[in-house]
Amino acid sequence: GSVFRIVLPRANGAVPTAAPATVAVSAIEPRGRLLFIDDEQDFCEVMQEALGPHHDLVTTTDGHRALELLAAGQRFDLILCDMRMPAMTGIDFHARLESDNPAQAARVVLMSGGFTRRHGDPPIVLPSPLLEKPFVIEQVLSLMRDAMKREPLGSA
Repeated sequence: GSVFRIVLPRANGAVPTAAPATVAVSAIEPRGRLLFIDDEQDFCEVMQEALGPHHDLVTTTDGHRALELLAAGQRFDLILCDMRMPAMTGIDFHARLESDNPAQAARVVLMSGGFTRRHGDPPIVLPSPLLEKPFVIEQVLSLMRDAMKREPLGSA
């Protein structure tokens, strides 16, 4: 049953406050939206862990599912898509997206662990830039910075 009474003097004039913390604006990068498509679920999980602190990341192991997300109105600053997937290749995904949503197709970067061409095969012409596997996260962050400098997502 103790009772405490605290009496504080009335403040006269302006009350001093602590100076607001200053943070260098260039040190804070805006969050972007990234769609990551790869048929290896473990790889998707690693990317979520690595990129999640920096950007909003949606992952899927299926190009058809990615097309559904885009058809439903989701927009992304960058779309990374594996070239070799069993249900839909990255090139097929890009072709479908190009006809359905050219603005988002322009944001696709294909990923590959390397090409195997036989002697005499015609050169491979890719519909988008290529990110060679293995890659480091800084490469993806750099791609995101570049993608976010382009037109805003709302202009699809």
